Amino acid sequence: MEEESCHIPMPLLGSAFPVGSCRKYAEGFHNEGDRAIALGEFYYFTGKAEMAARTVEPYLDSKEMAQALSAALICTFANLSRGHIHLAQFAMNEVSKELPALCREDAPLESRAMAAMISTAASVLLHLPIPTVLPLEDYIRYLPTGQQLWAWYLLAHRAYLKENYERSLAIVDMALSMYIEVFPIAAIYNHLVAVMDLMSLKRPEEAKTHFLAAWKLAKPDDLIEPFAEHHGLLQGMVEIFFKKAEPEEYRRITEITYTFSAGWRKLHSLETSKNVADNLTTTEFTVAMLYSRGWTKKEVASHLEISVSAVKKHVEIIYEKLAITDKKQLKEYMLQ
Repeated sequence: MEEESCHIPMPLLGSAFPVGSCRKYAEGFHNEGDRAIALGEFYYFTGKAEMAARTVEPYLDSKEMAQALSAALICTFANLSRGHIHLAQFAMNEVSKELPALCREDAPLESRAMAAMISTAASVLLHLPIPTVLPLEDYIRYLPTGQQLWAWYLLAHRAYLKENYERSLAIVDMALSMYIEVFPIAAIYNHLVAVMDLMSLKRPEEAKTHFLAAWKLAKPDDLIEPFAEHHGLLQGMVEIFFKKAEPEEYRRITEITYTFSAGWRKLHSLETSKNVADNLTTTEFTVAMLYSRGWTKKEVASHLEISVSAVKKHVEIIYEKLAITDKKQLKEYMLQ
């Protein structure tokens, strides 16, 4: 790897590297700080939250803004998985504190683009009222190529949250076709949001194609964190492909899902007053997502390859846990 000419946010996420060589690539950054950030990313994306946080914490106060913001973003998400909510809040506040200077009119366009990407990531992925200080769509072209691909994922995810699934899917299709090089991590995220869109459009066979494409990129480097982050939103795909065929991966993904979700809920309850689905198993959450989206019990059973009576029992338990009585109330609880 050649010496980096400048520091970029989340350098590993935005890198093109041969599938299967993720750690080796992260270790190849010449700059010590960039190498530490890249290794922190590697640990995070492979489900090692504690190692990720420990690796990047020294760079929270780095004079290199890209390193400081990357460290803060990694620490926020890693500490949610660790259940260290106060540390996640501290890291998130570090992000917010640095953004105004990057958004000044006299700031370089590259700095403004970095601020737009980081703030959009915090807002969209944490579902918290973090101000998106600059419109990301206006600044994507000033980001490095790999970060552009992840930025398109963020915009697709935002469209998904607004229930504009066709638009979200179009963004993903466009983004994945734009770049000749393969950026494995950014591509995984794009494929997974496509799964979310297609499942919401009740097109499960097409969703399976994108899920398998994501797993083909992820498996050689053990990049399982994105699957855990999106578990419920993938609406049964993790269960279908991993529960029987890849039981160890399923166990790890489920474990990460529980810890990350528990941390997210604690942070969310401190920052907002919105209801969120709590105290559900991963399978119950999946059933709740599908059922709240208008799937019939028979359709849910067919998709998850379980009996209709099992689905009925899951729904009964979900309603009991959430103290609700109908689909309308259920939808209010579900992460959209």
